[in-house]
Formats: sequence, structure tokens, C-alpha cells
Amino acid sequence: MSRAPTGPAPIEGGPTELMDVERASASPQLVPARRGRAFRRVVVGGAPVSGPLHEVQGWFSAVISDPRSVEAGIAAAARTGRLGVRSPASLERIVTAGPELSAAERLGIYHYAYHARLVDCLADDYPALVSALGQRAFERLARKVIAAHPSDGPNLNFYGRHLVTYLRRHPAACPRRAFVLDLAVLEWAMVDVLHAQAAPVFSVAALQAIPAERWARMRLRPSATVRILRFRHPVNAY
Repeated sequence: MSRAPTGPAPIEGGPTELMDVERASASPQLVPARRGRAFRRVVVGGAPVSGPLHEVQGWFSAVISDPRSVEAGIAAAARTGRLGVRSPASLERIVTAGPELSAAERLGIYHYAYHARLVDCLADDYPALVSALGQRAFERLARKVIAAHPSDGPNLNFYGRHLVTYLRRHPAACPRRAFVLDLAVLEWAMVDVLHAQAAPVFSVAALQAIPAERWARMRLRPSATVRILRFRHPVNAY
């Protein structure tokens, strides 16, 4: 089996089926864990915090996914009454400080990584859009998308759909929005069909076994990997 120098391509069974480089958005098909009823006692540098584990996880997710900063995330989570942490000063009830980093600085690493990971996923799904807008403009757009549509699942394969949704709902999202939207729709369709369930192979023997009187009622259903698109701009040529 030869390997194409340009990397993997969405051709099932083709010479590039062996993925040398994993897509940034690729995630395993995980079965969500059942939410347990057990309570956890989180012991950290200050007073221990007792509560359901999912509450601690929800607080952590809310803080690191805040589009502004860790401090803003802590303040926003406090308004929902989560765990009673109302400022970075009381943060060590949940997160311990390290030998060189404060609790807030340690959370800042996750805050940065959360957004950077999703920006990378969107850039991986929309490489032509990155080229059209430029890296900095694309990242500004991506961060707006992330703020409007936080990641809510363990699988990132379909996260990129939110960029098209955001462009449709926000006419002033970026310059040349009509062209950008057409290009985004095309690129997302390519990603979408890559992950879609392949249709079963047509069986000649099965067709031959269908009685002639049934043919008038037969219908061919399109494969889940088929998309028919119409554009105002020549985005396929682009």
C-alpha cells in the first residue's frame, strides 16, 4: 500500500486509508458515563469541599470555558451558586496551588488549552477558510463561535457545525460574510460526509431477487454521505 505525501484523504479503502496524522477534531466514540449519586470529598489546600462529583466537574467546566478569563469564569459560576467559590482568593477550596503557580494560574493553563484546542479543531475542519480570512481573523471568528457554542460533549468530530450556524445567525460576523458562509458550508459538508454512516453496498443478487411486480413501488434512498449544495460564489473552484 503506497502512501500519499499529502496526508490522509476522505477515501474509504483508498491508499490513504491509513491515517498517518489524526484530525484535530477526531475523538473516540465514547459512551457517556452514568452520573453517579456518590458524593466526593475534595480535600485541597484550604477547607475541604463536599458535594457530588458532577457539581465539581460542572464548576470546573464553567470556569475554563468562560470566553473571557478564569476570573470572569469564577465570578459567573459564583452567580449560579456553584460550590461557594466567589473569587480567586477562595479558589484554593477547590484547586491547590503549586510550588510555582497559584491556583488561578493553574486553572489558567486549562482555560487556555480548552479554547486553543477548539480553535485547532475548527481550523482543521476549515483549512480553506483559514486561508481566505488569514490566521488571526479566523481565530477571532473561531473564538466568537466558541463563546456562543461551548463544547458540550466528549466527541469533537461534529463540533465544527457550530461555525456555519454562527455565520448564518450573525450577518456582521466577518468581512465578505456571504462568500465566507458559502465556503464554510462546502467545507463542513466535506467533514460531515467523512463521518457519516456509509450506505450498504448495492447487491446485484438482491436486486435480481426482487419480483418484477414490486419494481413500480421501489424507491432508492440517498446515502447519508450525499450532499447537494447550491452556492452564490465559486467556492468549489476556490
